Amino acid sequence: MSDKKNDTPQRSWTIVHFLPGDFKGFRPTNLVQQLYPAAAWRVKSPGRAATLTSPAIPAHFPFDQLLLSASVSGAAFGAEASVRTAAGWSPWFAWGRFTPGKAASAPVKENKFGKVDTDILKLAKKATAFRYRLNLSPSARAAVIRSAAVCYTDSTLPYLPEGRRAPGTPLKLALPRYSQMAQRVPQARDICSPVSLSMVLAGLGAKAGPLDTAAAVRDHGASIYGNWFFNTAYAGSRGFHAVLARLNSLEEARGFIQAGVPVIASLTFGPGELKNSPIKQTRGHLMVITGFTAKGDVITHDPAAAKPAAVERVYDRAQFARAWLGNKYGLSYIVARDLGAFLAVKEQVTELYSVPPAGTKDRKKYIESQLVYNERVELIEIAGRWARVRAVEQQSLKADGLNLSPYVGWLEAGHIAFCPPPDH
Repeated sequence: MSDKKNDTPQRSWTIVHFLPGDFKGFRPTNLVQQLYPAAAWRVKSPGRAATLTSPAIPAHFPFDQLLLSASVSGAAFGAEASVRTAAGWSPWFAWGRFTPGKAASAPVKENKFGKVDTDILKLAKKATAFRYRLNLSPSARAAVIRSAAVCYTDSTLPYLPEGRRAPGTPLKLALPRYSQMAQRVPQARDICSPVSLSMVLAGLGAKAGPLDTAAAVRDHGASIYGNWFFNTAYAGSRGFHAVLARLNSLEEARGFIQAGVPVIASLTFGPGELKNSPIKQTRGHLMVITGFTAKGDVITHDPAAAKPAAVERVYDRAQFARAWLGNKYGLSYIVARDLGAFLAVKEQVTELYSVPPAGTKDRKKYIESQLVYNERVELIEIAGRWARVRAVEQQSLKADGLNLSPYVGWLEAGHIAFCPPPDH
């Protein structure tokens, strides 16, 4: 969910399903819905396969590319998607199956609608809707689904560089520094994605060495380590929410970092296009955005550095933006313990109450405020059909009569949804 109020075209849109209200109309097989934040779904009978199928979901704009990701732990799983074009609904496209250390992408099968190119669905004609499903294999224990995400892109829209930016507050997250080049293995030059991921996982407190992570995410079908779907699936298997997204601006990345969530970014650049890079050029390289300087330049942990001490790199904002946003549509891995800080109202108007109302009279008695479409909130807890939130865009006077703080209250849980940070 997102709704940008500027002149920059929104090339990509990311949805994440993890709250109870997100799964309205879904068809579960051998799954039991769970209460947030424990999980979204749990397998009912571990010895049997389980499936979660979405309804048709209309897109906000026609798209020609689609990414899938899911956070599943306790079972091997695969993901599929189908799209609707002027020619009707496509067959189901498969992304292969993931289990740590044994992942394999599906063989490429092209039809009149398009094909899955390893980890991205590329369409011959634009689609206006999609549906997806997750297929979990029988497991020894009750596997869980924490979240699922879909990101779609209109790749025909141009990249428009941002205008001049005023100086801002410096911002930087602390992460371990891992160098892929310092790993004494033949594939050292090919493991930028898992090494970047290992830095983020280690920053979250998980034991995640670079080579262990590389072994876990290796795509045995395509013989690569950079399969986006498998890298995020591995983070999900470790108990985190892992979202494959395409951000539309550097300010969206800043918003994640302000919330303590680093952004793993995929870049493409030629000779001289990214000064200070330890590599001259690349058709695809991943690194971690950890912050921004006062000028707005991008602070990163770049695993291509020759040794850990040189991993932290600062890149010119405009050059980085073109290599990431322009050339790779802002492709990102977002890995977090919780997504409750990235929510907004999805109804035109919803009421905020001091306590959950039991009826019409209670609604009048306990109403505190109203929130409008795309107004941002932070989730505190969910109780049944009600969510307690912090209305971060509305301030009320504290009990001391001197200071302001966001309203805290209850609204209908089905009225909020994932929303990336604003791009301003």
